[in-house]
Amino acid sequence: MSTFEQSVSLLRQNKRAIVATLNELGFTEVTADTRASLFPMYVKWAKGLLDITVAAREKSTGNHAYFSLEEYKAMDNAARSAYLIRGVRLRANATCIVIALIQQSLKWGYPSAVVGATTQTSPVFMKFGDARRETELIRAHCEGLSNGDVNGAPAAEFCLDYRAFDATNGVEDTTEWSLPAMSHLFLINRYRNELNEAFNVIGADTLSSGSYWSCCQQAAGAAYSLNMACGSWDNSNKSTSTLSVRPIAVEH
Repeated sequence: MSTFEQSVSLLRQNKRAIVATLNELGFTEVTADTRASLFPMYVKWAKGLLDITVAAREKSTGNHAYFSLEEYKAMDNAARSAYLIRGVRLRANATCIVIALIQQSLKWGYPSAVVGATTQTSPVFMKFGDARRETELIRAHCEGLSNGDVNGAPAAEFCLDYRAFDATNGVEDTTEWSLPAMSHLFLINRYRNELNEAFNVIGADTLSSGSYWSCCQQAAGAAYSLNMACGSWDNSNKSTSTLSVRPIAVEH
């Protein structure tokens, strides 16, 4: 084998190793055919904040579009009117979520163990899991149940039913919204100032310094929440604690 052939073989082996590592980190879209020039972007994304952008849908085509804050600020009203805003996209720590435009203060729901849901403990908080599935299980389990002034699962219902816009605007919002997992809340809180800058630019609700519900249940009567002011978690009473609820959507 010539020196050139040896170099090519070594480069291919190195690329396969990098692809395998990125796949383990959750970047399943990366393959041997992915351009090597994109690897530094994925490494930055895995290590911390890649970017925060305005997430939109183009009215004429329905295509997804993402704008940096600088790009969005530079757009005039005519250019902006061609798009419907879904929320703010956060790409950081090897994950990608879109955070909704609004939030509400709600109770979590009926106080009983959600059948099929993952009952989490603090050591696994940083595992993202399937927030959409957990939220759907919460609503299905609590449907028709009531405890005092709590009917069903208010927090889960709000997130699953949320739409940034509807078909009357020309495009339907097909985003799969859900309650955030605790890991999502930790990530949101880490970049809360940067996210609030984006929410201010698009005229959306800013993230408060209060406590936010997650989709993670701790016990039959309690679910986990995160206090944005100090970054600490708590297990709050599902049917008596009224906390902030902010829908998110996991994207790839």
